[in-house]
Amino acid sequence: MLHRGAENTVALDDGIEPSRGEAIDAASGALVVAASERGRHEYRLTVADTQIIVVPGLTEQGEVDRLDLHDATRPVCSHDLTAGG
Repeated sequence: MLHRGAENTVALDDGIEPSRGEAIDAASGALVVAASERGRHEYRLTVADTQIIVVPGLTEQGEVDRLDLHDATRPVCSHDLTAGG
């Protein structure tokens, strides 16, 4: 077992957004692009202090399910970052 941060990870994107909703939209958009280009792997997103670990599903055709991938991150955005949430 590896301690946190010791995994072989590659940062794919980063940014600053004014609200949690906009941040999760940007992160999920970057996730969809990464999964489309890199395939089905474990992806880790961090929005504010919330870490999301996602393994994309597959469509009936065996391709990464990009729509489901985007939708899977939506429940995280419930509070505005500027409001301390």
